[in-house]
Amino acid sequence: ENAKISDEKEKQCTWDNDSQCQNAPIQSNEGTDNGGKEENNEDGEELNPLWFTGDPWEIGSSLLNCPWDEGDESASLTEMHNDETWATFNRIYNELMGPEISTIPPKFEKNGFHVPVEIKYDSSVGRGVYATAEIKKGDLVWESKNTAVFREGQDYRDFLRLLPRNLACDVIVWAYVRMVSDQDPNEMMACVDLDEGSFINHADRSPKRNIEPGTDHLLRKDEDPELAWYGCDNRFYAVRDIYPGEELRFNYNNFAESNGWKNMGL
Repeated sequence: ENAKISDEKEKQCTWDNDSQCQNAPIQSNEGTDNGGKEENNEDGEELNPLWFTGDPWEIGSSLLNCPWDEGDESASLTEMHNDETWATFNRIYNELMGPEISTIPPKFEKNGFHVPVEIKYDSSVGRGVYATAEIKKGDLVWESKNTAVFREGQDYRDFLRLLPRNLACDVIVWAYVRMVSDQDPNEMMACVDLDEGSFINHADRSPKRNIEPGTDHLLRKDEDPELAWYGCDNRFYAVRDIYPGEELRFNYNNFAESNGWKNMGL
């Protein structure tokens, strides 16, 4: 990732590709529409009402102008993130949620991969994760290590608003919704895996689909099945042998609730 250091903030500011200071005090994204605004940001400026009523895709399209290609919203997002970028996610999430609610450490520590991988860009699929060594069937490939959780839809909107634009656009593509438990099928939580696991692409069938949730009965009969279907803590295992150079893919529909955003008021 290209970064430049300003003369005045040499020791305290890292600049991203949108010329935004990633470790400066949080600055809000704002809408461009001047009509019908409701609330104020930290500078006393009014905010677009979509920050309080919009769904994630409305926010991405209307307020952030995210660079999504029609038909494949991930293909035009090419930026490869480094540890500083992941640290920006952690910092802003923790400042928003506070230490008692935050589900990730204040500083980024490590991603959730248990196997050697590399992140590459392909114009046909966008960013993806590729094996660099052989992975055996049943091996643990990735588990949640830096997953941000949102129990309230407005907290998720606020997170998007506080992020630099390019990172907010990424989060909209990456985020998914899960059931909290089996007690109430309408109680949902939004999850965002804030590490390279979010670059794993979708495949609905074999042979491209080569990893699946780890508590699948074919893989881990002895594990608690609730880990596979509830909450934001996930593990993914290889469903067949995977060879160096192969892209890792799983079926998004196996763990994301299709109507979850609506149940969260989004």
